[in-house]
Amino acid sequence: MSPPPTKLLLCLPSLLEHSKLKTIHLIAKRCAKIRLIMAKLSRDDILKLALLARLDLTDEEIEEFTVELSEVLQYVELLQSVDTDGLKPTNQVSGLTNVTREDEEIDYGYDPHDLLKNLPAVEGDLIKVKRMIN
Repeated sequence: MSPPPTKLLLCLPSLLEHSKLKTIHLIAKRCAKIRLIMAKLSRDDILKLALLARLDLTDEEIEEFTVELSEVLQYVELLQSVDTDGLKPTNQVSGLTNVTREDEEIDYGYDPHDLLKNLPAVEGDLIKVKRMIN
C-alpha cells in the first residue's frame, strides 16, 4: 500500500514553515479518503508505457502497475493543488553554503621548466609517457 499523503508533504520543508500547514494537512487527509478519478490509468495506457520502455509485462503486472501508477499520479495532482504562493523555492535544505576553501597559489620556489629537466621524456611542456591504451 502506498504511504499516506501527509508523509509525502514532509518532503517539502518550505511547506512546513508556512502558516497554511493545517490546511495542507486537511487536504491531504481528504485526498487519502477520496480517490481522485482524474489520474486513473487504463490498461491501454500501461501497455503503451510498457512498449515505450520495452518491457514485457504479465497480466498480473499490468494490473499491479495500473493501480500503482494511478496512485502516483494522484499524489502529483495533490501536490499541484497545494497553494504555494508566497513560498520561497527550496533548492537545498541543509543550510550549508560554500564549504570549500578559497584557491591559494603556493610558490614552492621551483621553476616548472627546471622540474621537467629531471624527467626521462618531455615533449614541449608535457611529460611524455608510454602508450597506455591498446
